[in-house]
Parts: sequence; structure tokens; C-alpha cells
Amino acid sequence: MASEAIAPNASRMNENSKLIINFLIITTPIQLQRVMVKNILIVIESVRLAGKLLWRSILFLLVLMGIG
Repeated sequence: MASEAIAPNASRMNENSKLIINFLIITTPIQLQRVMVKNILIVIESVRLAGKLLWRSILFLLVLMGIG
């Protein structure tokens, strides 16, 4: 593969991460997995909301500077 020519350890790292993820999936209970997924979704949603609020506050400040 071309990617192995550039970074020969990349495929090994990818395999290791897959093994770790599979191990976590096997060892963690299903209820805990659901909680983890919900927490990840909550974090993603809060980051999106923070981005929207930041964008709106920047626009508000620009409008205030334009008026002033």
C-alpha cells in the first residue's frame, strides 16, 4: 500500500486501535456503552451550541461596533 510506504507503523497502530476498541466493546456492559454513547453525543451537541453562541456573540459585537 502507498500509505505503508509513507508510514509503515500506521497500519500497525490502526490494528492496535481496532483491537483496543474491540476489547472495550467486549468488556464493557451494554448499559455502560449506551451511557458512553449518550455522553459523547451530549459533548458533541454542547460543542455545537457553544459554537453557535460564540458566532452570535461575535456578530452582536460587530453590530454594536458598527452602531457605535
